[in-house]
Amino acid sequence: MSDVSINTARQREGGIAQGPEGRAAFVSQQQRARFLVSMRRTPEWKPLIEQYPSFAVGFADHMIATNNDPDPMYVGMLMSRYNVPQSAIPYLFRSSGGGGRSQQDRENIIRTFQTSILFRAKQLGLNLKPEEVNYIARVAEAQNYSAEQVDQSLVGLIQWDKLGQGTLTAYRDEIKTMAKQYLVKLPEQDILTWATNLATGQATPDGYKALIRTQAKLATPFLASMIDEGLSPQDILAGPKRIIADSLGLNEASVSFDDPSFLSLVTVGEGKDQRLATTAELRSNIRKDPRWEQSDEARQLSSSLARSIAQIFGRSVF
Repeated sequence: MSDVSINTARQREGGIAQGPEGRAAFVSQQQRARFLVSMRRTPEWKPLIEQYPSFAVGFADHMIATNNDPDPMYVGMLMSRYNVPQSAIPYLFRSSGGGGRSQQDRENIIRTFQTSILFRAKQLGLNLKPEEVNYIARVAEAQNYSAEQVDQSLVGLIQWDKLGQGTLTAYRDEIKTMAKQYLVKLPEQDILTWATNLATGQATPDGYKALIRTQAKLATPFLASMIDEGLSPQDILAGPKRIIADSLGLNEASVSFDDPSFLSLVTVGEGKDQRLATTAELRSNIRKDPRWEQSDEARQLSSSLARSIAQIFGRSVF
């Protein structure tokens, strides 16, 4: 199958693809249907679409989302997933030159790619089948991929809900843990992007840590100086958290400073004058909270006060 026929199919679609680079871009059913109709009009594509409809849908989504020439590595994975033979899209596995290498030399290079792909996939936490590794290795050899290109192609195959333990999940969990410690809410996609960039060496831990600390200081400016000293809001507020839980009769784990009603208890003042409450001010804030009235502490205090009053009046009567 020629590159021309692929481009022709896309040109007939009329430039429908929009959105950012990557396969995660939204693809509507209408876009997909138009693209498949366009592909079916191309003689070389028609039998492939009819024989492997699931592959055709995946390929159409890929083309629409990227609005670019197909990524051979990703297409090879789709072929493996839907049992499409290499002979169905021969251009994908056609060597771009080979530098005069013999077939034996090429096979040796493919085996080297297979070994490195398996190792890298295991590091990342990707679970690849042997036939998938074979497809990726053959595409990499045919297209003269560098180690960085292979790495990026593997990243393009990430399915977060199916990952095993590896650097991707480790960095994802690390970022989530730090964000929680600093009371910062990061969008899930931002977390996954950071984790991916860290796992592939495109970012450093210092980068995401600086981002989280900056956002924490913007959200809780009354803690900014302590954050600059290396303390996290979760560490700083550990003591007040225990006092709040004890006073309101709550499980400590249920006291989350993501909840503004809890965060407001640990501060006094407003705007630039806002600061961390002292222990006495914290207890005063708690007793103004409607939840405190239903607590054991409130009932005990009320009972103690009643006894004191009774004793005072009892003495005064006699």
